Amino acid sequence: MKHIESSSCFATSRLPVVTALDERDKAIAIIRKDPMNFVCLSNRLKSDEKVVLAAVKMFGFLLHYVPHHFRRDKKIVLIAVKSYPTALSKASSKLKDDEEVVFAAIKRDSIAFVYASDRLCFLIQKNLQAA
Repeated sequence: MKHIESSSCFATSRLPVVTALDERDKAIAIIRKDPMNFVCLSNRLKSDEKVVLAAVKMFGFLLHYVPHHFRRDKKIVLIAVKSYPTALSKASSKLKDDEEVVFAAIKRDSIAFVYASDRLCFLIQKNLQAA
């Protein structure tokens, strides 16, 4: 099996060529070794919900690299913002307007507030002024 150098995929060890990573379990194992390895996976594996869940659970920042349809998935976005609140910036407009998602992000880091919908920003500011 051919190998690629770790600098290509951010890992601390040599990894099998990305195209050889056609098995979900191998992909998840490589993500667990270094979450940034997600970016090196094949498009097919990046579109696998279980692989995406494993990736954003390890490092919510990876929401930046998942296919757009996952950015509309509340379960995936919630997991991402709980570990990396500013991942809210990559969520769909609908989820930026979802109170549960936005408050989960803000609970971890108030700076995520800037990525919320205008409606929720207004609501939050109104509540802060009343407090």
